[in-house]
Amino acid sequence: MNWKAFGGFLALLVVLVVAMGLLMLVRRPNEMVFFVTGDTQGLLVPCGCRTVPAGGLARRASALALIRDRERGRQVVSLELPQAFADRGPARDTVNRAFGAFLFAQHTLVGLGGYDLTLGPEALRTAAPGVPFYLAGREAFRGSESFRL
Repeated sequence: MNWKAFGGFLALLVVLVVAMGLLMLVRRPNEMVFFVTGDTQGLLVPCGCRTVPAGGLARRASALALIRDRERGRQVVSLELPQAFADRGPARDTVNRAFGAFLFAQHTLVGLGGYDLTLGPEALRTAAPGVPFYLAGREAFRGSESFRL
């Protein structure tokens, strides 16, 4: 048996396995997991419900952290659907800024709804600077991105 050729083959095999492993580490995941929440307005502002709304930011943050931990190796995309921002109440601006900071920290994409739009684009940008906004079926704000699912 030619030990020199066999050793060269093993060395080549090890190099290929290491190269494949490195390639798998640096490439982007090919699967996505969507974490979708919505109607935050009802959870943060008095909505007239007979029961106390359950949930809120702490529950969403811990659920998202759990999903990200469980789905390692996959890209987790956090989505907030309407109605995200408060349109009424004495602390509306404070609540909206706090929620905007939460959305930014969690890298959440926001789908705006009718009540959100009543605030106007400037109020939305002030409440959530740096958060990407999307409108389903409509052209989004200048500078935003569109996705096809």
